[in-house]
Amino acid sequence: MNSTGITCVKFQWSSNSLGQNPCEIAERLNSACTTSNGSYFPELDAQVPFTLSSEDQNPCVCTSVVYNLVSLCRLCQTVDGLTYATWTQWTTNCSTLQTGFPMGIPSGTAVPAWAYQNVTQTNAFNETLAAEVATNNHTESSSAPVPSSTNAPLPASDLSKPKNKTAAIVGGVIAGLIGVALLALIVFWLQRRKRARSAPSTAYLETRQGPSAADTSFRGQYAPIGVSKHESKSGPPHLPYHLDLRSPDDSDFSFDPYDPSLTGSLSKESKEETISSPP
Repeated sequence: MNSTGITCVKFQWSSNSLGQNPCEIAERLNSACTTSNGSYFPELDAQVPFTLSSEDQNPCVCTSVVYNLVSLCRLCQTVDGLTYATWTQWTTNCSTLQTGFPMGIPSGTAVPAWAYQNVTQTNAFNETLAAEVATNNHTESSSAPVPSSTNAPLPASDLSKPKNKTAAIVGGVIAGLIGVALLALIVFWLQRRKRARSAPSTAYLETRQGPSAADTSFRGQYAPIGVSKHESKSGPPHLPYHLDLRSPDDSDFSFDPYDPSLTGSLSKESKEETISSPP
């Protein structure tokens, strides 16, 4: 049967903030485990406790939350005094039993706090206790409670630490490589600039100073023509031309130092006369 036509006038406190009664809430929770449009709620004329068949059971209806919702849904449809199934009877054909509703609450509904009544200790739904909880606690659950676990999940900040540490190391290595490359480029540029400035000045100094001392082997030796090398060491060099002592007033006086006929013509007597004659 469809739960949309069921009303709970006597138990208005059992509806959630969306105006959904226990029957509709239970049906929406069951949709998380099945695609069937049918409902597992008892018929209005049922006179015996309702239990699940092996075909009807699934992980959603075999929970304490759905059992509490279905128990109050049955009370909404029947006359006073009609009993409902115990927790053991409800779960006779269930392969697994779970407290709460760990599958995750579907969207479009909310589960009131009273539906989380722990029936595993009493083995039956307590409508008086449910009404008391609904009056004092108006909270609802739109997601399944987190089941207890021995391993607590790590905080989000702790999970991100290894990634942040790795990123920091990689960033440091990249920054170091970039710094070394920039330093090498600066040194290379300074060296090229220094060479470009020093090369012209060095060439200029070499042209101004002439050959270096290492080039003296290529220089010639001075040796006057007609005079031996031995004689040139003992006294001043002699000019390689004939010295004519005639007066410049003579009309036929002429002197050509480059006249080849004059080379070596200076006699011994003329040498002595030249040396002994007064100035």
